[in-house]
Amino acid sequence: MNRKLLFLLTLSFLLFPFSIGTAAEGVSVNGYDWQNWSRGSKLAFVQGWAICGKSAYGNLTLDLNKWNESFAFLKLQEEGFKDAGILLGGVTIGQIIDTIDKIYSDPRVTTMDISAIMPFVSGRLIQGWSEKELDEITAIYVRLNQCEKKENIPGSSENCSSLRKERNAYLQKMKRK
Repeated sequence: MNRKLLFLLTLSFLLFPFSIGTAAEGVSVNGYDWQNWSRGSKLAFVQGWAICGKSAYGNLTLDLNKWNESFAFLKLQEEGFKDAGILLGGVTIGQIIDTIDKIYSDPRVTTMDISAIMPFVSGRLIQGWSEKELDEITAIYVRLNQCEKKENIPGSSENCSSLRKERNAYLQKMKRK
């Protein structure tokens, strides 16, 4: 029974792009797409995101012969999934949608893909980032994205490593909080 339910939910998530007219692009969603969706489409997307995240985490394997190593690996993966906005336990779908709406209302991030926004959602809802902290990390990400775009232009000698270090240091500071 659970396999049938998982299959139906996965199929629904995969068919979601067809229902909103973006099947040609796949499941790439930015702020402009998000802002044009109905509340029901947002709900379906977030529910699919959450179900797929739980499924991916639930399918991680443990080696019973190396229990301590496997358990440590599982805890590390859980932390990584939470940081990436893949596991969003303890909050409602409505809270997630409202947070994505708020983040995408910032014109600096409307072109960013939803996969880049979900860590911000996790930070705000799960890790308890304040509005100011969310704004500061958003500013770092925006500067880093701009730098990386310039870095990919032939002849550009811009080095983005200092911004990557700044981002990582800020995220580590937020974890220790």
